[in-house]
Amino acid sequence: MNDHPAAKPLRVTYRAEGGFGYFPGLARPLTVDSASLSAAEAAHLRTLVDGALQAAGAAGPAAQRGVPDGRRYTISIEGAGRKRTLRLADPLGDERLEALVAYLEGLRRGHG
Repeated sequence: MNDHPAAKPLRVTYRAEGGFGYFPGLARPLTVDSASLSAAEAAHLRTLVDGALQAAGAAGPAAQRGVPDGRRYTISIEGAGRKRTLRLADPLGDERLEALVAYLEGLRRGHG
């Protein structure tokens, strides 16, 4: 069995809410399981998640304030026996957070 961190399963659940033109009925959450991805895609997801977790830890509560009519994001990350939930709001203010949200949004829209 491979114990390298990149080989461990990772499950990410993504939900976006709010913003101009928001339709609650169309905003279904997306769940991505790294076990269902190619090795390259799973590694890419893990890289994005690791960067976002670092950015969220550095940003603290200020990243959660948001702006009127901005979008809010909830990203739950499960892996290696741990669960972490990021609650973010526009503007994200960090390219690592923006990269993860853009990747998940692309998957949700079928462009991943």
